[in-house]
Amino acid sequence: MATNAQGKLKIEKIGRGTDGDFIFGDLQCGLPPHILEQYRGKVQAIYMDPPLPAPQRAEYTQRIGSRGWKGDRAFTLNYPVDRESLEDREAFLALMRRALELAYELLSDTGVIFLHTDGQVGVPLRMMLDEIFGADHFLNEIIWHYKSGGRAKNFFSRKHDNILFYRKGLQHFFDIQPLGTPRGRQRRNHMRKEVDEQGRVFYSIKSGGKKYIYYEDEPVYPDDVWEDIAALQQKDPERTGYDTQKPEALIERLIAVTTQPGDIVCDLFAGSGTALAVAHRLGRRFLGMDCNAFSLHVVRRRLWALGAGFCIHHGQGADPLPDQQPRVRIESVLKDGVWTVDLLRYEIAGLEGFAQETNLVPELPLVDGWGIGMLDSSGRLEILGCALRLVGKPYVPLQLVMKAQQRQDALPAVWIADVCGGYRVEILSGPNSD
Repeated sequence: MATNAQGKLKIEKIGRGTDGDFIFGDLQCGLPPHILEQYRGKVQAIYMDPPLPAPQRAEYTQRIGSRGWKGDRAFTLNYPVDRESLEDREAFLALMRRALELAYELLSDTGVIFLHTDGQVGVPLRMMLDEIFGADHFLNEIIWHYKSGGRAKNFFSRKHDNILFYRKGLQHFFDIQPLGTPRGRQRRNHMRKEVDEQGRVFYSIKSGGKKYIYYEDEPVYPDDVWEDIAALQQKDPERTGYDTQKPEALIERLIAVTTQPGDIVCDLFAGSGTALAVAHRLGRRFLGMDCNAFSLHVVRRRLWALGAGFCIHHGQGADPLPDQQPRVRIESVLKDGVWTVDLLRYEIAGLEGFAQETNLVPELPLVDGWGIGMLDSSGRLEILGCALRLVGKPYVPLQLVMKAQQRQDALPAVWIADVCGGYRVEILSGPNSD
């Protein structure tokens, strides 16, 4: 037998280790108390790229089945990933005040914050940062200049974003050495090329009676105008389906100079999870939050693919999951101390056309991923086996196995996420189910 336990799910534990936490909840409701207590005053760097007020809502493109994951756009669905209420400027600024106050509480005394914004709301946000963090704690306004997008006819084309950089305390950690690149052999006007006694090439120039020397192999570092990082293109391998996704190279530059391995990086508008993924890849821990169900799906998939061990906390105020009753069929067998579970059916009303898809092998295209694990009475699901669709791995195996766990406080269960943003948890309570 299998019984639906969807309402009981509170925490998902995925993978081994404790690399970080993701909160599926509304920032207006705050962090869960135990998470706030765990991270208060311990975060070293916060990056936030909030959903800015815009006439058009940002979307997430959900791929469906193997054909969608192989690039067939006929097998995709588009969903909004921000809230209609944030189109109102005052509502947006109220949310940002809550976010910045929470960020200040989370940061360590040597911590820093990067707020990604644009020219339309950059001024009020900078005033808010001055108020909360202190005007004298402003460090930079980084200009990220890119060349993508269309051309304006009634004003100069807007081709840059602003990243406001503040520190919390009187001192902060900043090490620009990881960003150094050799000066190279690029021709330099008015400079003379020379070679010293050790054979090192350098360029020199005289000014004000002094001679200035620049060695070819010495590192140079970026200033506060960045033109060397391109915006993501539509077919970029990094793409997850989020309209507003930022390139990993941009976030990596921010994290690399302001944190050290083992430090905590936080993003309260996690979206596609770029900051969390980069933090893990650089050996940092992470804390993320978002209220959109597709952020939950993408972050779960992205971190799992990197081998991270993390918890997903189902908090308060998240976007409501779809009110649907999918037709599900599961068969499970416990034999010789091993659970074998087959997912035989997953259908959603209105998507019958996708549900009938077959491509080389039978599949359930409306299943975005699923896992098997142990669910305890408090709603904590420890996922011990997982199968998620990925670029290059478009098929989801429809059979999972798990060694039986001898636990008095938990039952074997499967978790299923679908392409509409919903999920189900089914408890395995017998040798066979339908």
